[in-house]
Amino acid sequence: MQHQPYPGVGPKTDKYVWEHCITMSGCPPVQIPVTGDPETQFERIRKHLADYGIELSGDTERGSFEGKGIAGEYTVSENVVTVTVTKKPPLVPCSMVEREVRKLFEY
Repeated sequence: MQHQPYPGVGPKTDKYVWEHCITMSGCPPVQIPVTGDPETQFERIRKHLADYGIELSGDTERGSFEGKGIAGEYTVSENVVTVTVTKKPPLVPCSMVEREVRKLFEY
């Protein structure tokens, strides 16, 4: 017998689908060019995300963010921030995720 994550919940039920399709977004990473002092940029972005209820943890090289139904990770290399969304609402298309991530990180 195959182990099910919750008693009475199988792979074709709404609860199973909801909890399993939002753990990985399936969206490609978003690359955002940044300029200026990394410390200043990091603080500016952290405060901007906090204004939207999204918590940013990490430093000027890598970290993660979570809040408002979205979560992800970021890395910084050669003045480019690469943002990978790992959790999103299931009905939100990747094009909208990219647009909103750019708004938040390019602020």
